[in-house]
Amino acid sequence: MSKWVKIFGGIAVLLVAVVVAGVAILSTLDFNEYKGLIAEEAKKATGRDLVIAGDLNLEISLNPALAVDGVTFANADWGSRPDMVRIDRFAAEVSLIPLLSGQVVVNRLLVEGVDLLAETDKNGVGNWEFSGAKPAESEPAESGGAATLPSVDQVVMKDIRVTYKDGVSGQEYRVALDEMTAAAGSIGTPVTMALKGSLNEKPFTVEGTLGSVAQMASQNGVYPIDIKAQAFNVDTTYKGTLGTPGGNLAVNGDIKLSIPSITKTLADVASVVPDLVAPKLGADTVELSTKLAFDGKSAKLNGLSLSVGKTDIAGSVTANIGGSKPIIDAALTSNLIDVDELLPPSEESAAPAEPAPPPADGRVFPKDPLPLDDLKAADVDLTFNGKKIIVQGNEIDNFSIKLSLKGGNLNVDPLAATVVGTTIGGRVALDGSKATPTLAAKLSAAGLDYGELLKQRGLTDIAQGKLDANIDISGGGGSVRALMAGLNGSVFVKTENGKIDSSALNIASSDVL
Repeated sequence: MSKWVKIFGGIAVLLVAVVVAGVAILSTLDFNEYKGLIAEEAKKATGRDLVIAGDLNLEISLNPALAVDGVTFANADWGSRPDMVRIDRFAAEVSLIPLLSGQVVVNRLLVEGVDLLAETDKNGVGNWEFSGAKPAESEPAESGGAATLPSVDQVVMKDIRVTYKDGVSGQEYRVALDEMTAAAGSIGTPVTMALKGSLNEKPFTVEGTLGSVAQMASQNGVYPIDIKAQAFNVDTTYKGTLGTPGGNLAVNGDIKLSIPSITKTLADVASVVPDLVAPKLGADTVELSTKLAFDGKSAKLNGLSLSVGKTDIAGSVTANIGGSKPIIDAALTSNLIDVDELLPPSEESAAPAEPAPPPADGRVFPKDPLPLDDLKAADVDLTFNGKKIIVQGNEIDNFSIKLSLKGGNLNVDPLAATVVGTTIGGRVALDGSKATPTLAAKLSAAGLDYGELLKQRGLTDIAQGKLDANIDISGGGGSVRALMAGLNGSVFVKTENGKIDSSALNIASSDVL
């Protein structure tokens, strides 16, 4: 036994001596002598100058650390400044013991003071396209099994500036990361992250947890996400999973979105996207929550709840985008849709609109082709039930519709609503799949109080009375003129005890129509 103890003791002493000798040798080396070689190899590969102004430092211990300061990389000759990249400091600390078993464990990775400029010239050529010689092709290495992923316990990035200049459009985007941290106990544990920065001086923040590095690196991996982001005055949260099983993006989780002020959000976005044409909305708040499932071919929104100002919509939507055209299936409900709040009249439209000029040929209806090809862009099945809709002051109650669009053939059946206590019902069919499109419509109402309708719009003492109406018409044609010329059927309107103020007739007639 003593013999083996002496043998193993000798081997241990030898190993310690080798390690001590290695550390002693490495400690005497000046790694700054290699800066010239590194710059030379970078020049060969890219055709540009790499300068390391600071020192290359290597600290030898059980946790060796490498640090480099003052790195610059030259820009393209036509660039707007001499340097494409500037790095104040880069440092990495690794664990020595795991290296003996082939595992790379990075305890801490620090990147600080980065200024990156990505830009294109007037022809769209990027400054990231290098003119250096391409590396020689080598024989494919024999497979030795899956490579072991490095484990990074903590990543810290500070004062990161990325600028993109589009030489074609002239637009410029500036992303700043004031600070970003990401940490995980091991390659198999979740990653916690937090960052704050800005896009064109508009601040944003992101924080939460992600799946492990091993899960995210797996080709077919699906990993959990619980994250919260704030940007452009929009608060967003997502809790669920994300991954690429089979090479397709897969998302399955709960999304919540809140916009306290649409006006402020659109103003912030417009400062980044100057060409944005923002609609003028009366409603100024948005709240959205839904469960999203996407597998690369179809997207499903279940438990949808959307409110914009006083307007609310709930239900579910499925969109299949894996075929030749989208197939959409939606079932929606609403307590209130206030169109007047969503789309208030603009200053230009507040005044009475000038009548449209008649066609140049003197006919009443234009002969311009109807854009019926748009009906073939998607197949849609929609059911909607709304308790109340407000349009131009008029209230429509118990509005329900079932819509089917297949191959350009649109059918609305049934269509029902209650207006000032009167039920209006019918159906409409527009077949745009035929060479000559056809239209068929049936509508009916009994006892409709048109005087009350005018009062809801603020037009009082103009007319009063009730009417019954039955419309059953059909026809064909590719333009409004052709449709009107080919309409056939019956229109029956009856009114009793109706009154119209003759002094206001000329003023009110356009509103009545």
